[in-house]
Order: sequence, then structure tokens, then C-alpha cells
Amino acid sequence: MNSHRNVLFLFIFLCCLITNQGLAQKDKPSETSRKIVKILVFCSDAFGICHLINQELFGHRYYTDVSSLPWQLIDVMKTENAPRVATHQVRVLPTFIAINADGKAIRRREGYANREETIKWFRSLSFSQEDLGTNTAHMTREFAENNQKEAAKRSLANAQEGVDLRIARFFLEKRREDAQWLFDQAVPNIWTEEALSLFPDLWSSIDTPFLQRTSEPFTQASLLLIAADAAKRENKKEQAKELWERSVKVILDTCWLDIPKNDRAYAWLLVDLYKRLERWEEADRVLQTMITAFPNDLFFSVARVRLLLSQDGRQAEALALARHLHQTTVPRDHLYRLWTARVLAETYTANTRKQDAIMVLTQTLASVETVSFPDTPTAQTWREWQKKTRKMLSRLQTSEIAP
Repeated sequence: MNSHRNVLFLFIFLCCLITNQGLAQKDKPSETSRKIVKILVFCSDAFGICHLINQELFGHRYYTDVSSLPWQLIDVMKTENAPRVATHQVRVLPTFIAINADGKAIRRREGYANREETIKWFRSLSFSQEDLGTNTAHMTREFAENNQKEAAKRSLANAQEGVDLRIARFFLEKRREDAQWLFDQAVPNIWTEEALSLFPDLWSSIDTPFLQRTSEPFTQASLLLIAADAAKRENKKEQAKELWERSVKVILDTCWLDIPKNDRAYAWLLVDLYKRLERWEEADRVLQTMITAFPNDLFFSVARVRLLLSQDGRQAEALALARHLHQTTVPRDHLYRLWTARVLAETYTANTRKQDAIMVLTQTLASVETVSFPDTPTAQTWREWQKKTRKMLSRLQTSEIAP
């Protein structure tokens, strides 16, 4: 009897063992489910950072081994992409998501600090990982800027000793000692501008040895610009002018003259520098070059309208350009139309044509009232732009904006 019972127990044990092994095998992700087949890039031409990504990651000047990866750009400003934005819970631009053949997110990266860090992350993709990965410095910064202090503290607790910890703690606690440590030892990064905005007297730390920590001309030129701005806040006007001129020279000597039609990020930087130096004709020439090269990029046209408005005697020229710009957005997305309506109203007001400004805002708002989006960042942007347009209209109607 005992022998039969033992055999029965052994049989049950073996059945359970086989079943458990089968379930474990079933629950274990297959190699196919873990294989990355595509990288989704959530961004939009409506944001300057996306121009920079286009230059540094996809442009032929910066061709690297990651440029050949299977990319797909998802424009978050287009209504047809709203479901994908919602599915992947995109809250930061840009967001890079590596997906498998089933469209499942395998790895994720939010934000863009610089080319070197992002390329390093791309190279870490083994195309067979499920680790979502984190970037402590970026996450802490994001939480701190959104006043999520507890989340920022938890993120900081995960930071590794060294640069990552210093950057994360700097964004949370704003310590000068961390800023000084980063200037002494770290590669220029997301912390540099924030540090100079809090402690402008550190502008002199951006010297030749500091600039040589990065080989990227764009980063070098940007560092010189923000150092000059900090010096100006310290009333060091001559030093600021010298740094702005050095920044212009970096761009002109290393990249701008080579391929001006492809370097949109450099164009923006060059325009900003020329404006600070009050070299209006040169700033205008850069903008006209970029408008010709990228006629669908509204940012350059809007920038030129405002550049013309800032100069005496060119208001009529600005108005003609603003009208043309607004007309070009008729067949485009309503978000762009709200934007150009405000620019045109601004230009009408500068030309003492207040009633025309009111009319263009009223008509544009009426034409887009029925547009709706799913609850995504695009919807949030839409609501914000509507709110801005209505506020501008209200101020004009109540004479808060002088003609």
C-alpha cells in the first residue's frame, strides 16, 4: 500500500514540476519579444531642440555609426500622431523609444543633453534588453523643474557618485559648491546654463581649457554665448562683447560656411549672436538664407518678422511678411495657424492697425473652435495656444495693448 502511495506522490510531483517548467518557459520573454527593431523619435519641427537633433544625429555632417539605425520620427504636433503619443505616454521632448516587432517599448530615453551622451546610450542598445534604463541627472532635473520635490529626492538617492550625482544634486539643491565642482571637472552639459544663470560670476570659468573638453563647435559656441550673457549681467560689457565675437568666429570658422543650408541649429545661434552684437543686416541675411532653404520651417520666418519689427523704418516690410506667413498656414495644422495669427496681430499692432489685429485673431479662433485632440501633450499645447490667442485678443479689445 505504501509503495503505491509513494508512486502516486512521485507521479504528482513530476507532473507539477513539468507544469511549472512549462509555465516558467511560457512567461519567459522570447528573444523575438526582446529584440529592438526600431527607434521612435517623438519630437517636432515646432521645437528648436528637434532641429538640433536633426543636425547632430541625422545630418550628414555628423554621420556616426548610430545614424544608420532604423529611426522613425513621430511629429507630436500632428493630430494623426496623438494616439501614439498617448500610447507611449510621451511627456518630454524629445523622447526616444526603442520598440520590438510588436510595438512594445523595450528601452526609453527622455531629453537631449548633448550628442555624446545620446550616442553613448544608443550604442548601449543590444537589441535584446528589457531594461528601460534611466538617466538620474535628467530625471532629477525634470522633477525639480516641475516642483516634484519628493520624486526628485528619490531620483537623487539613486545617483551614482561623481558627475551624475553632482548634476542631479545641483538641480535639486542649487549648491554653488556643486556648480564649482562641475566647472572644475565635468564635461559641459545640461548644468552649464543653469549654473551661470544662478551664479553669473562663474562666467570666467569658461576659458580655453574648459571649451576644449568638448570637440563640438556648437557646444563651444553655445558656451561662449551663455558666458557672455552672464558677463553682461555682471556689467562686464566689453568682456561680453569679446565672448560673443569669439562665439561667432567658432561658427564661421568651423561649420557655417561649409553647409549653411543644413545647419539650422547653428543658424539660430548665429542669429542670436548677431542680434546681441546689433549686427542687424547680418542677422537678417542668415534668416533669409534659412527661409529659402527651409520654406516650411515657420520659426525662421517668424524670427525675421520680429527682427524687422525691432528696426526703425521696416514695419511695413514686417507686415507684408507676416501676412504671407499667415496665408501659408491655411492648409497646415491649426496649431501653426494660431501661432501665425498672433504674429500677424502683433505686426498689425506695431503698424497702429489695432482693428485689423482684432479681426485676424477673432477669425482664426472662430475657424479652429471645433478642433479637438485626445488627452495628450498635443492637446495641452493646443489649449495653451488657444489660451494665449484669446488672451491677446482680450487685451487688444480692452486696450491693454497700445496701438
